[in-house]
Formats: sequence, structure tokens, C-alpha cells
Amino acid sequence: METIYFFTGFLFYLLSVFAAGLMASMQERNFWTWCVIGMVLPFVAAMLLVFLPSGKEKMRLARPVENEELFNHLFLKPVRSR
Repeated sequence: METIYFFTGFLFYLLSVFAAGLMASMQERNFWTWCVIGMVLPFVAAMLLVFLPSGKEKMRLARPVENEELFNHLFLKPVRSR
């Protein structure tokens, strides 16, 4: 009977480690690093991942340009003052 309890607890432990790794990979963080952290601190790793900002870099949006500005940039030489 003790063996069943041990394996159930061990399975629960491994699931929490794997869940921390999956949460990390969904946030563009390293899966294996967070699995190791999850092995040392199983539930703390999951809580840290919940409250840490996402590892994804925010995309910078290009500002819209008008046709005249694009034409000037491509075909006219910039005037340099000396």
C-alpha cells in the first residue's frame, strides 16, 4: 500500500515539474531551465511563471508613411548642409 502512495506522490511531483516546463515554453522561456527549477521548487516555479512578465518581446509597429514621404526617401537625395 505504501508503494501506491509513493508512486502517486511521485507522479504528482513529476506532473508539477512538467507543468512548470510547459508553462515556461508557452511564455517563450527555456523549457529545461524551468523543469530544473520545478524539480527543486515544484510549486514555487509555477507561481513564479504565473507572475513573471511574458518572455516574448513586444513587436514594434512601423509607423504608417504617406506616398510622398516614401517617394522622397527612395528617389530624392537628402540635402546635407555643410
